[in-house]
Amino acid sequence: MENKIGKTISRLRSERGMNQRELASILGVSNGAIGMWETGKREPDLDMVSKIAAYFNVSVDFLIGNTEPSCSTVPAVYCPEIAKRIAELASSSRRNINELRSSLKTQILSGYCSNMDDFMQDVYAISDFFGVTDEYILGGKEFESRTDYSCLLDANDSKFLSLFRQLNECNRDIIFGDMQRYLKEQRYEESVAAETQLKQAK
Repeated sequence: MENKIGKTISRLRSERGMNQRELASILGVSNGAIGMWETGKREPDLDMVSKIAAYFNVSVDFLIGNTEPSCSTVPAVYCPEIAKRIAELASSSRRNINELRSSLKTQILSGYCSNMDDFMQDVYAISDFFGVTDEYILGGKEFESRTDYSCLLDANDSKFLSLFRQLNECNRDIIFGDMQRYLKEQRYEESVAAETQLKQAK
């Protein structure tokens, strides 16, 4: 029999930039189990199939290779880097991420979110859970203890930062270029205004 489920698991894992160890940690199984599923030597049981489908936000039918995912079920924003970072935290921590899973409001563990406010609440919950900064979850430097910098950012700053981190390198470069151009224009306008005021004062 064709190993459809193993190929699908391998595809979904690769699309999210995860290795077998990271996925095994999230699902609570051994590294070897993932390898055997993906090579077709074994298949996950029905409960595990449901768990894998829920984690990757796909239907069981899609997971076993019967259908393609429905566009209507795909959330608006995909952030694989954040999901990967959380998976790395989970695999290196003594705390079990499954303790937190039921209280999360979005599919952040799968790399998806459709509501930015709920998404940020999940970021705060996960950072508290693992004892790291919110900044680390979003892609910044890791600290041993959590330091809350959110008070330094207003809602628009936080939204911009979160969205910016989801862009690829090419799009980030475009944004940087636009920002530098606008800043240059702004400084020029401020300089002209200052010169005008100086002349008027004389």
